[in-house]
Amino acid sequence: MKGIGALQILNAIENEGSFRGAAQALKVTQPYLSQFVQKLEQQCQGRLIDRTQRPLRLTAIGRYYLESRRRIAMIEAETAQYCADHAHLQVGLIRIASNGERTNAMLVPSVSEFARRFPGIHIELTLENHLEEIPDLILSGKADVGIVFESLLKNGLNAYPLYKERYLLAVPDTDEFSEVGSRFNTQGQYPLLTQADPVKLTSIPLLQTVLHHERTALLSRAVGREFTDLNMDVRQLGTRLAFVASGICSAVCQETLIGPYCAREGCRFLSLENILPIQTVVIAWNDSLYQSRASRMLCDLVKESLNQDSKTLRGRAFSVLP
Repeated sequence: MKGIGALQILNAIENEGSFRGAAQALKVTQPYLSQFVQKLEQQCQGRLIDRTQRPLRLTAIGRYYLESRRRIAMIEAETAQYCADHAHLQVGLIRIASNGERTNAMLVPSVSEFARRFPGIHIELTLENHLEEIPDLILSGKADVGIVFESLLKNGLNAYPLYKERYLLAVPDTDEFSEVGSRFNTQGQYPLLTQADPVKLTSIPLLQTVLHHERTALLSRAVGREFTDLNMDVRQLGTRLAFVASGICSAVCQETLIGPYCAREGCRFLSLENILPIQTVVIAWNDSLYQSRASRMLCDLVKESLNQDSKTLRGRAFSVLP
């Protein structure tokens, strides 16, 4: 009698038209069936079976109750199926806090591979976030993982370190700057800013991002001569490089983000490693919240694509159910 409930019993009575036939179909005794229905009718405060007709028929309450049980059974089956699909990475959601440039430069290979392996997982890329905004997005639960600098991590966050990031100064690749810096190269060989001619460096204004006007003063102190700011702020690196290539300004950029932009061919670069600290780029998550298997798998793919080991910065791996 295990597993026999109101849905099965009312279905059997509706199909067989009698208690005897329903009892035989369900392989239970007729008294058991009668007692079950009586208790059910007491709970529902009304008759579920019209006993005056032959074959027996469900009353209006009985039909409503049976249809409700069918809907409940369908919802339970759908829920069980969704949970199974979620456990096997056939459905789900990952919200990634990053920005368009960093996504282009480092996330495309691993996210593409993840999408091929798990096409049912929806990936939401929260583009155009400043690095400074990302830790709070993860801590508040608005993102599952994020790409950020280790130096910006806050209490409650853990991360896999990915690679070192160096700041460069981009200047126009023109005759005036032909002896300043080096063109973009895969070896990452660029002279230091402090080795360049400060007069040439400060002959054009500096194009800034929205949040970092303090860099003008830092660069000025480093070369002993005043930089001026161009009268605009530009958030996107690709746009900043395009303005530099046009010959009207210089701009600070992050080395690993330069690659996707053709405008780099119109620029020369100097290293700022002795002025702005080299940063460790990490993929971070909220260490105090449950992390789905999908989030864990994505972080592992990102880490593996950059040939990093599995050591976390704070000594704890994901809190994740199987």
